[in-house]
Amino acid sequence: MKFEEFISAHITGPLGVCDPLPQTGIFAGNSVQWIGVPVAHPVSEPSGGAGGVASMRAFLEVASLLANGGVGVTSGARILNAVSIQEMLRDELSSTRLSYPNPLPSAAGTTIAGEMNLEPLSNGRATGAVTWGGANGQYWSVDPASGTVCVSAAQVMPFLHPHTLEPFLECEKAILDSVRAE
Repeated sequence: MKFEEFISAHITGPLGVCDPLPQTGIFAGNSVQWIGVPVAHPVSEPSGGAGGVASMRAFLEVASLLANGGVGVTSGARILNAVSIQEMLRDELSSTRLSYPNPLPSAAGTTIAGEMNLEPLSNGRATGAVTWGGANGQYWSVDPASGTVCVSAAQVMPFLHPHTLEPFLECEKAILDSVRAE
């Protein structure tokens, strides 16, 4: 079975987010902020997500598995069991870092799913929330305790550019504040 067939049969199909392949013609433009020029998207050179693409709806449905114990929010399909999700969200490296003399201080741990907050952030992201980002200004965070998932796809490089990161953090704060107000 090819990789994309496996993903379709076991993840995107049951979640009801089967985007047809190949995804030609849907790529968003991308630019390098410091020089303001478009960046080519050579499909023949996939990297990062191995050339995988998804609609925002599909990405949110897959990311929501981490916030919903392995069950798709829209479809109700169980993709991963709760123990697998717990393992994916377990901090793997903080205790290792502390075993070295003079470890670098860090407020983040590392899980299989991404970077974990070991302390709350000023925008309201809680301890235990997991986040990750992509080179082209894509960011996501999942807070399993509150069940929130936040995603931004800006298509602007460099990574962590204020024009992409600050709006994501502001949007995440608004979502987290809204959930807390309920």
